[in-house]
Amino acid sequence: MAISTVLDLHHPQKRCVAVLLTDDEGIRRLNREWRGKDQATDVLSWPAPDIPGDHLGDIAISINMAERQAAQRQVSISEEVAMLGIHGGLHLLGFDDLTETDYKLMQAKMREAALAAGLSMKGEWGSFGESS
Repeated sequence: MAISTVLDLHHPQKRCVAVLLTDDEGIRRLNREWRGKDQATDVLSWPAPDIPGDHLGDIAISINMAERQAAQRQVSISEEVAMLGIHGGLHLLGFDDLTETDYKLMQAKMREAALAAGLSMKGEWGSFGESS
């Protein structure tokens, strides 16, 4: 639902998103293969190639990392996974968080999507592990 909310707010032409729920080792392997970073992270995203069809891209979420972050934030695992989905969905739409300006915009877009999805977002949201 959270990813659908992101898509509803931004109206992309392509709306199909594949989501992989994996563990720390699975996401570490993906992070190493695709980003050259040999460590676990919370969420990764890959925009789909520019080919015909409705596929916007793929998102991978580490449930292990989500569990740890949920405990630290004192939120449910469902809420943390939803926030990771929102974050990954925004990346698929072209939003980034590498510069201060982009980070602030990403935080605002995450807050907007969280509220629209019926979630709370207290303060800034960010990864407690390696950044995605």
